Amino acid sequence: MYISFKTAGKRLLKRLEPYAKTDLSYFTKSSFWLNLTSIFGAFLSFLLSILFAHYVSKDTYGTYRFILSVAGLASAFSLTGMNVAVMRSVAQGFDGIFKRAMFEQIKWSWPQFLFSFVAGLYYFFYGNTVFGIAFFIVSILAPISTVSNTYAAILIGKKDFRTSSWYSIYSNLVYFIGLASVIIGAPSSVILMILGYYFLNTGANVYFCLRTYRKYNQNLSTNDYRTEDITYAKHLSLMNTVSILATQADSILVYYLLGPVSLALYSFATLLPERIRTMFGFIGSAAFPKIAERNFESMRPTANRKIWQLIILALLISVIYIILAPTFFRWFYPQYQNVVIYSQIFSLSLVAIATNISLTALQAHRKQKELYIISFGVPIAKIALSAAGIFYLGIWGAIIAKMTHHILLLVLSSFYLRKKS
Repeated sequence: MYISFKTAGKRLLKRLEPYAKTDLSYFTKSSFWLNLTSIFGAFLSFLLSILFAHYVSKDTYGTYRFILSVAGLASAFSLTGMNVAVMRSVAQGFDGIFKRAMFEQIKWSWPQFLFSFVAGLYYFFYGNTVFGIAFFIVSILAPISTVSNTYAAILIGKKDFRTSSWYSIYSNLVYFIGLASVIIGAPSSVILMILGYYFLNTGANVYFCLRTYRKYNQNLSTNDYRTEDITYAKHLSLMNTVSILATQADSILVYYLLGPVSLALYSFATLLPERIRTMFGFIGSAAFPKIAERNFESMRPTANRKIWQLIILALLISVIYIILAPTFFRWFYPQYQNVVIYSQIFSLSLVAIATNISLTALQAHRKQKELYIISFGVPIAKIALSAAGIFYLGIWGAIIAKMTHHILLLVLSSFYLRKKS
């Protein structure tokens, strides 16, 4: 009976493919596993946010978020574009890029280490022991985590979505249990929270990287790679530098201009919409191998159609969120009910989930000129808007800047996707 239902389902998907103009069999298989991962990760993240809201003071949570934001700045100086290049290369049959990618990332991990280490020395010098210890922890563990998470790109590139999803689920579960224990047991210890965050993530990445290497050892041990892919990874990393700076700038500016409590409020105002947007990240991961295999011109019409479908879906989700947000905050985040209006307005930026198609298409086909324009223009605009907006409008200024960033990214990436070569 199970086989007959499975067979019937496959036949139905095949019949629907001409109408949907999509490989539904592939999308259903890949999206099931990747969507399962996104939903599970979002659920655990939601549970952690409830614990943070109930056990951790706004001042402590704001400080914790600030340290993570500065640590995020440090990651801008690593090879953040390597995973995209590895995914693309593996999807096109060049598995040997793994060894070279690991070597290059290790070689270029010193700026990330140095940034965090110097930040630790700075805070120690000015007597802030908590920040000093926290950044020393980041300097040691963050580079290792950045290098070892390459395993995820290998699995996605090989379309091994099932393994990728299980690894991610296990990682999220261990991370949740560990950090939840710290939140409940030591709610005022920022150092333990930072240690738990990085130690658990780093340990999981190293373990699953080794497992992935053993699973595909025969292919990954070769030297079959293209130098152009390594060069492309460095270009992507350079592009990402300004983007990462912009991503963290708003939180750092809110902390310094408005204080840790305001950063806690801003973080919870944007938390749920950002989690919803992240849940749709599986679309780009699932689509990447297929997009990389096809000619750019031939896949553009399909990609443009799917962008509009995602925009319509996102607007519907935003309307539902705006209606439910007051009740949701009253039930789960009673300490943060004063940020509901911020969160409702910010939810309109969910239209940016369509960027999962437009930006993925440009990355998969190495549209370097277009990606440079997007990667520098949009983040610079956000940094300028954040600085002026937070100074004059406070949290509203940060909300407006973040919304503008998401929407500009969608508009510009969609424009270059529609534009003929």
